[in-house]
Formats: sequence, C-alpha cells, structure tokens
Amino acid sequence: MLRNGLVAILCLGMLASTGRAQDGLASVQGKWERREKDESGNSLRIVKEHKGDQTTVTAYGEKGEVVYQHKSQFNLRKTDEVLVFTDTNQEVTEGPNKGQKAAGPFSYAYRTEGDTFYEVLGVLEGDSRVPTVVIWTRVKQQHTVALSDRQVAVLNELRNEVNLLYGYIEGEPRVNRGPCGRFAKAFREQWNARFRHKINIVFVMTPDGDHCHHVLVKLPDGNYFDGGNGVIPGPTLLKQFSPGTRLDEMVEFDLKLLDKWSYGLGRKYPRCPNYSDETTARLIESHLAKLRGCPDLS
Repeated sequence: MLRNGLVAILCLGMLASTGRAQDGLASVQGKWERREKDESGNSLRIVKEHKGDQTTVTAYGEKGEVVYQHKSQFNLRKTDEVLVFTDTNQEVTEGPNKGQKAAGPFSYAYRTEGDTFYEVLGVLEGDSRVPTVVIWTRVKQQHTVALSDRQVAVLNELRNEVNLLYGYIEGEPRVNRGPCGRFAKAFREQWNARFRHKINIVFVMTPDGDHCHHVLVKLPDGNYFDGGNGVIPGPTLLKQFSPGTRLDEMVEFDLKLLDKWSYGLGRKYPRCPNYSDETTARLIESHLAKLRGCPDLS
C-alpha cells in the first residue's frame, strides 16, 4: 500500500493518528486555500471546495482572475495505515485546457487537523510522484455583524468631517480622487487594532482586472466605507461605475498589492493637494473612539 523511503516515513509521521486529527466526510467539507507561484513566477491563490462528494479547484491570478479550474468527484476510505482521498472524473472547466477530461482514479493520503488539510502525494503504492506534503488552510466564513444606527451615524460623521477638510472637485469628494488607498489603509489599521471583528480592504476593479477605480474597506456588516461616501451598500457603490465593475476583497493584507492598485501610496495628489496622513489618522481615531464599548464590535 505504501511506498518505501525516508520521506514517506516522515510524511506518515505527520499522518499518524492523534486525538486532534479528524477523518470522515464532514471534516473535508468547505473551502480550503493555498498559495504558490506559476512557472513564470506569478502568484496564484488556489481554492478547492468540497461540497458533498464534489470537488472544485480554482486558481486565481494576481488580478483575481480565474486562470484555471477543474471539477471532479471524490470518495474517502480508511486503511489500517492512512486515510485515502480519491478523485475521479476530473474535467477542466476554465483555462487553456478547458474541456479536457481524466477519469482517474487519482489517490493520495490525507489528514485534516482543525483548519489545516494535509495532502501527502507520492506515498501510496503506484503513485510515482515525488513524496510531497501540500498544505491547505480552511477559508473561514465571515459572519456579518449588523451595525446599529448610532454606529453608522458615527462613521458618517467621520465622512462629513473628512469632506469638510478636503472638499470636493467636480462634485466628488477629493479624498476619493487620489488618496483613497491611503485613507483605507489608515482606517483598516485603526479599526482592526480596536475591534475583534476585522475588516478588509476592497478594490473596485474594471471587469478585466486591469484597472482599479477606487479603494475602500468592507465593514463587518457587509457594507462598504470610504472617507468620501461614508457607509454605502455594495449595489449602490457599483452604480457609480460602469457595468461589469467588480469588488475584489483583499482577504490577506498585501502592502505591495495595495500600493499597486493605489498607483503609489507615496505619490502626490493634484486633486487632493492638502491630504495629510496625520490629520486623517486623528479624525479616524477620534470617531472610532466613540465606538469603543459597543458590544457587537469590541
């Protein structure tokens, strides 16, 4: 059943049964993710979802675009030595080889432990791959937390003070015409330092992912916030842009990506020439301080 070799022995040590290890269909359900580089050195985010006995594996490029996807069926079995995951009926549904099919079976040893999924390739009899451990992390569901009318009012008071300070140009808030990335970064840092329900930065992207219109944050209740609009629902936000515009949430903070889609966090802003990080930080701090002690946030 198992191939010989030191690496295989080390891999099996990882798979050895412990009180924390889990097995069975329920333990593998949901979404899992990992990151890697393609042959050209580009970053990929790979997400696999197990739903029932179906698997979907999707690879996303640096712009959030789907570069590859396949779907398959799977089954689980337990031997005296290891847990075995077997894929069958794979079909490529996105990417250059779209439509390509492979019946399988494709098997590997596996183990789930909490929010970690271990694939151990190349240790089962007949698997010629080099023994390798591939580690996936569970994508946790984000639970929305409704903001009270008072909390929304406090955030919109912050918006009013920001617009009073920086003004408008061509009918639009100046803070949204250049320094939106810096504002979002400052707001996220202060919010996440204060409250247990964390927020993420979001990019308002063209349909092809080649251009970023705007940068803001996603609040715990699923609405969005920036210094010019205040609290705004997603559909209302998207109406400000051309059809097909998408909202890409930066679940894992990446300063380089934020700098890229802000077109330089350190640049000057002709349309908001008096923007100040220090003044903005003080305004954010004074208003978020009013939200301290709120049971839904703290």
